[in-house]
Amino acid sequence: MERSNIKLIGDGFISEGEYNNIKIVGDGKSEGNIVANKVKILGDCNFDGNLDFESLKVTGDFETKGVLKCKDFKVMGNVRIDGDLICDSIKVMGDLVVKGSCKINDLVVTGEMESFYNMECNNVTIKGSLRCKESITAKHIKSYGDLNVDKNIESETITIYGEIVCNGLLNAEEVIIIPRGRCKCSEIGASTIEVTKKPKGIFKPITLFDKMGTLDCNLIEGDRIYLERSNVENIRGREIKLINKCNVGNVEYNDLLEVSDNSTVVSSSRV
Repeated sequence: MERSNIKLIGDGFISEGEYNNIKIVGDGKSEGNIVANKVKILGDCNFDGNLDFESLKVTGDFETKGVLKCKDFKVMGNVRIDGDLICDSIKVMGDLVVKGSCKINDLVVTGEMESFYNMECNNVTIKGSLRCKESITAKHIKSYGDLNVDKNIESETITIYGEIVCNGLLNAEEVIIIPRGRCKCSEIGASTIEVTKKPKGIFKPITLFDKMGTLDCNLIEGDRIYLERSNVENIRGREIKLINKCNVGNVEYNDLLEVSDNSTVVSSSRV
């Protein structure tokens, strides 16, 4: 059976079912599960039920209660999901709140996003603000904005140019942090950990008005650790270099420890 198209201008109600394209310009409401191809929301919309869309674009206000599945999701307005989000590609240019868990392949945030539960992703790029009240698991994370996680972050690579708060363990194969503003992690564990003021690769060059921040951390543990402007209680590693303006409590190292003239270490031991 051929699926029908729906276009709402003004107030309207969408019944449970399967549709081709849905466009809502006014105030739309729905109860029940909906399957559709392309969905565009330019007005104010409230859904109650599980949703399965090929693509969803929101430039107005959208609130849904239930699971939202979508291959391509663009948030340019305000979206609130009282359920889980399962998405292949999502771009958040407006405001997105997810009160369930998130499974996302490619996530790009230039606006603001908040997740109340765990996030499982492939690639994460942040140019705005991302807040997660549980943990984030990903393959690659790049943040140029503000990343705030209440529990743990686990990824193959993590590159931060901006602000980060991780109240649990930040764990990866490679961690690079160019701190700008507030940077605080409870623990960092990786093969290579670098906190530096020198951006690399795709990261933008430093200007005279681009001031470097500091990293505060309870524990850093890894094979190769190179730090600038870091305040750390404990460091454990094979090769440790405190390059510039570091204040460290205790250091345990295997092969090498280098401390710059403007860095301090309370105690150190070779193990």
